[in-house]
Amino acid sequence: MGLGSTAKKIQVLTETAETLLEQFKAVKERITGLEETADETNRRIKELEQKVEYQQEILTALAEKEDIELPEPPETQSEQE
Repeated sequence: MGLGSTAKKIQVLTETAETLLEQFKAVKERITGLEETADETNRRIKELEQKVEYQQEILTALAEKEDIELPEPPETQSEQE
């Protein structure tokens, strides 16, 4: 095996490594974006759950004041599992 052949193989390996590094960077950016999206979604879900809980408290208080019997709320997906 000559020096030219070895140099060519090293060049191919270098190019492959550079390509993989770029792909790795792209995947890392996508993962970071997904993590940020998940964090934002979790924050929004928590906020919505708090609003629903507050509305339920108001509804319950009004129902008690007006002597209205409220039906049981439907089961959530997590309660069914």
